[in-house]
Amino acid sequence: MSPREQETFIQRLDLSKKTLSNRFVIYVSERASPRSRKYFRRASVYDTANYMHYLCAKSIGGRGIVDYAHRSPLFLVWHRMWNINLEQEIRNITGDDSFSIPFWSWVGKSQCDVCTNKLFGRNEGGGQIMLNSIFRSWRTQCTNDREYADSMDVVCAPGIGQLIYRLNGAGLEFRPPLFNGLPTKQDYDACFRLSVFDRPPYNENATFCFRNALEGFIDPKSPYQRSISMHNAVHVFLGGTHLLPSESANDPLFPSIHVNVDKILDQWWRLHNTSSYPAGPLPIGHRADDNMIPFFPLVKNRDLFGATPPLGYRYEGNE
Repeated sequence: MSPREQETFIQRLDLSKKTLSNRFVIYVSERASPRSRKYFRRASVYDTANYMHYLCAKSIGGRGIVDYAHRSPLFLVWHRMWNINLEQEIRNITGDDSFSIPFWSWVGKSQCDVCTNKLFGRNEGGGQIMLNSIFRSWRTQCTNDREYADSMDVVCAPGIGQLIYRLNGAGLEFRPPLFNGLPTKQDYDACFRLSVFDRPPYNENATFCFRNALEGFIDPKSPYQRSISMHNAVHVFLGGTHLLPSESANDPLFPSIHVNVDKILDQWWRLHNTSSYPAGPLPIGHRADDNMIPFFPLVKNRDLFGATPPLGYRYEGNE
């Protein structure tokens, strides 16, 4: 992108945080108590999108059970739909039908090279975004559920949000188990050698499959071994707001991270285009013909699987 295109994108992304949605409201708890009433509340365009991700990071049926957006074949198509939805909502408020979210190509990087004050913001020593970044004013929402963060008993409890913060590899000298830094070119290349999209048990324990390698629960180079790789490694490296799935979409960098995930999915599909969305035993909400939660108009999971041109877009470099 040219400097002018970058500036326009950043301004419009920031506008989405400051403009109330005229199309959607969010359903929230009055207090951080499982007995408090719930009500509809208006939210900004970006916070509405963030709420969708937050809601679908809560467990289905209780703590530790699969959620509606991660750890299954649904992960890649759900985040594809999330990006499409956010792009369309920003087009609606700007009138710019050409608006699109650029991808951050995080493969092979040693640092967050887009974490500058002209783009997504540099972080101070404590991790907060610096004062001269447009994103310094952004605060999180839906981060006050406390012990109910993983259940539907409390939904987006009220309270002052936190400033966005990232650690960008700081403190990782003592690396978490199975984590080796940002994804390498070797990790990336190895993903394309996995010809099967997903395998039983269709969760984070699935081996020798593309989805679990790209989501980042197995090592693409040794796809029988557990690892913090690819997409998951990016979140661990950035740290801060990115560490918890329920909070990570608060960071303005989140969309561009996941557009790159989608770009990799599109590249993989071009090599393995006889694949289909799994028809095996999957939890409710994850099956091919289930409607994807919580998007309107309704769309089935299988409808987002496959090539991007039928969905109305294509990636530069993926021709």
